[in-house]
Amino acid sequence: MQTIKVSDVIWRQDLYPRTKPDAAKIQVYSENVEMLPPIEVNQHNILIDGYHRWRAYQTAKIEDIPAIITETGSEEELLKLAITRNATHGLQLSDDEKRTYALRWWDVLPDEEICAVLSISASTFARWTKSKREQKEEQIKREIIERWMRCESQAAIAEAVGVSREKVNDIIANFGKNEQVNDFTIFRNFTPQTSTERGGSLRFDNFHEVNTISGVTDKPNTQPTGYTAATLAVEAGVTKQYVAWLCRNGKLACERWGHLWFIRYEVGQAWLAERNAKQAQP
Repeated sequence: MQTIKVSDVIWRQDLYPRTKPDAAKIQVYSENVEMLPPIEVNQHNILIDGYHRWRAYQTAKIEDIPAIITETGSEEELLKLAITRNATHGLQLSDDEKRTYALRWWDVLPDEEICAVLSISASTFARWTKSKREQKEEQIKREIIERWMRCESQAAIAEAVGVSREKVNDIIANFGKNEQVNDFTIFRNFTPQTSTERGGSLRFDNFHEVNTISGVTDKPNTQPTGYTAATLAVEAGVTKQYVAWLCRNGKLACERWGHLWFIRYEVGQAWLAERNAKQAQP
């Protein structure tokens, strides 16, 4: 411990966890400075712990203050130290202040480390971050389904998304069983494009498309006329993911060329007619 000038202490609001200083506590401390423990600063005199004590010395107009010097290697390390100190002793952080940092560090630091730094239970941390976890889980599911629709293998999907192959298999299996698929509710954010926006006919004559995913040109021996999943989806006013799901699950006769689904013209027309008839029913 050593003594430093009160005026040399640097308070960085962005590196200090307190959001609402307690004026009454500062006043009480200022009348009893001789009873206060030392503050804690880093090697650059940036305050780590003891904001109210430091302000008490200012209020009492005392020039020197006892301080413990703790070296820090980064601002993030300093902030974690400050939060740890303020979460376990003295005028502790409020639940709102702890929750702010729990959300800030979620998915950045290990859960166990966050709980230790904030001095909170695993159940409290799980409750505070429930919404974020659900959002991430939904993003993972959507990415897995998107990649599966592009005919990527389950092993490749698992590696790309960073989850187990078992999880990929479960999500795909549950997606296939989802009765809501027929109502398109899982693709509720879709906005159909018009044929004008696509710049021409929705039919693919002389189907020699360059695969936009692999960059490889698919050239079949014959020259069929028909639709890709994307163009049939536009004509039907649904998502290409839905049409790809029909193709992948054998509900729409099609052929697979590379990462593309191809539906022959007569098959696509028959499906459109059947779909329109069902929609016209009362």
